[in-house]
Amino acid sequence: LKKNYSKIKSIVLLLKKNKIRTSLFIEPNFNDADLSTKIGTDSVELHTGKFCNLFNQRKNFLKEFNRIKESSYYAKTKGLEVHAGHGLTYQSAKKIMKIKWANITDYNTVDFSCLNYSALSVFVWNSRPYSLFCFCISANIYGVF
Repeated sequence: LKKNYSKIKSIVLLLKKNKIRTSLFIEPNFNDADLSTKIGTDSVELHTGKFCNLFNQRKNFLKEFNRIKESSYYAKTKGLEVHAGHGLTYQSAKKIMKIKWANITDYNTVDFSCLNYSALSVFVWNSRPYSLFCFCISANIYGVF
């Protein structure tokens, strides 16, 4: 995020100018939440991959769970809508959903028991011919948790 800050910010500004909501996929840390706020995105999706790997391997996941919990709360206090995802299964999503006070509004998973469908992919060309950006809009229909 830091490395491509200027490029990402210009893309987000262009999309927002055209009334398109934006979201950035970030690591669960305060620095990425701060950068996301400065960029001006509407929401962030916290990367849950490390937590999911530990959880699924029945290893100690508490440190990573707390990182997600603290980062989700911090991002929310910065005015960002918070989502979580990457590698979530039905079981690991149930655990992440216990972070209720952070108001995580969306959980993205590849576990088809949660019925996560990609409804639409929109390709947006930047003014430079080599820059193609894909933005996926997901329609999420969850099973009973």
